[in-house]
Amino acid sequence: MRVAAERMISKFSPARRVQAWKNLQTLKELLDSRVAFGTGCSGTDGVNHAFNVWHSIFAREFGMDFVFSHEFAAEKVEWKRRFILQHWDVRLMLGDIWDLSAPNPTDVRTSEPGKVMQVLLAFFGVECDSVSALNSSAASNRGCVASESGKTGSTAAAAFQYVDLFRPGVVAIENVKNLAAPNLATGKSNLQVVIDKLNTLGYYVMANLLKTQTYGVPMMRDRWWIIGILVSSSPVNQLCPDYVAPSFVQDVQDVLKESELPPLPLSHFLLQDPLRCRWIAEFECRPRRRQPKSQDDKHLVDSLQAYEDAGLSWPPQYPDSFKEIVRHLPERKQQALYYWDCIMKRQDIMAEEELMVDTNMSCDWQNVHMGICPCIVSSSSLWLLKRGRFLQPCEALHLQGFPVQIQQECIPPLSCREKVDLAGNAFSGQVLLAVLLALVTGVDWSLVLGQMQQFTEAKQKSKPAAAAAGQVAAEDNAESEACDEGEGMESEKQDSLSDDGSDFSRSTLLRGSPCIVAPAAPE
Repeated sequence: MRVAAERMISKFSPARRVQAWKNLQTLKELLDSRVAFGTGCSGTDGVNHAFNVWHSIFAREFGMDFVFSHEFAAEKVEWKRRFILQHWDVRLMLGDIWDLSAPNPTDVRTSEPGKVMQVLLAFFGVECDSVSALNSSAASNRGCVASESGKTGSTAAAAFQYVDLFRPGVVAIENVKNLAAPNLATGKSNLQVVIDKLNTLGYYVMANLLKTQTYGVPMMRDRWWIIGILVSSSPVNQLCPDYVAPSFVQDVQDVLKESELPPLPLSHFLLQDPLRCRWIAEFECRPRRRQPKSQDDKHLVDSLQAYEDAGLSWPPQYPDSFKEIVRHLPERKQQALYYWDCIMKRQDIMAEEELMVDTNMSCDWQNVHMGICPCIVSSSSLWLLKRGRFLQPCEALHLQGFPVQIQQECIPPLSCREKVDLAGNAFSGQVLLAVLLALVTGVDWSLVLGQMQQFTEAKQKSKPAAAAAGQVAAEDNAESEACDEGEGMESEKQDSLSDDGSDFSRSTLLRGSPCIVAPAAPE
């Protein structure tokens, strides 16, 4: 990632460099060189690594040394928290994104109550499970953000709750391409609902579908980056024809465009030591022994059709050299790999470029491009045809912005499947670099910090009124409890009188009680 960051900033024109220097100077003066940020459900918390990269480059290029303070992280899965804490210094580690809006949330490391802070930048990896194209029920979840239902709607609601309570200067939300799929019932997509909610809280929103491949990484991964900038203390209606967008918006968009890089060769992200790869494959990531599953009819039909269209015989007859490589794989994976092996050899391009196939998908479902990695997801099982092996977990993390050199082993160690899951759910590191550079260079930080200060002051002013209201409520409760106690005592007295046969009614006993306030006499 450091090389990519250097390539990005080297493309700056002199005017853009001056603009970046002025913005950094503003942040340095107004924040005393300390930039606070927080993360929620962001997978590997690669935001921290991206800030570390820019920290050294800003110091070298502009002579400014910042402290990037990771104020909070929220992650529900225990082993993902272990990964985050193994790699990054986080002030407050929470076990759920909803804890961000709790008054005294528990730090999972110490089991002690902590305090959530307002930050300059808040990054949220809102769960994509409900809307992902890999989810067969995704079409029925196109209104989940509005209804706060499912994993996507629930985590989005938790993020909005934090934003409502603390008003960070910048809110960045990353999600899958399918977030923009329209809801036919309402006419609004989940993406539009996210924009509307942030507008309501005073944020101007830029929604960009950013492609990992256009920022230096040979991987097909398109993600929405929804970036909200705090520009007002009142709701914003940026879709109104009369609304004038802040002048800095174009600068942010321009820097995102200027930061685009041609992808490096796929081999740059792969281990070059075949012995190490063999060790990982045979000892660290040995396939689990399972009872072989019978193939369903659809898979057989799809495979048969693909083989027939390619002029290959069915059932396939594998040569010994191929069987030696794939002997540990299930039959359906062998069929998919043999199909693509034959196709590539027929086109005589195997020796020139890398080609990856996801062994979890049928032949006709593959989205194969030469020299480009398919989108890494938590269930990926990617096979390198040229090298005759699986993509290793450390390589998947490298493609997502974690070079092998900085990867540390957790205690206890994570499994290979867990590492691939981390890579599949992480922010794309080099896209994140571009987003941060665009924000630092383009945003009017004086405006944003002014709005944050205005919100904080208004919140503090409201505290005495809230405290006074709370005191009145407490007094009312105390008076009510006294009444209840008086009623209980009088009730006991009446019970005893009744037992004696005295002719006193309940209303007679309560008449004149100090807990009963008589209505004022009419004037």
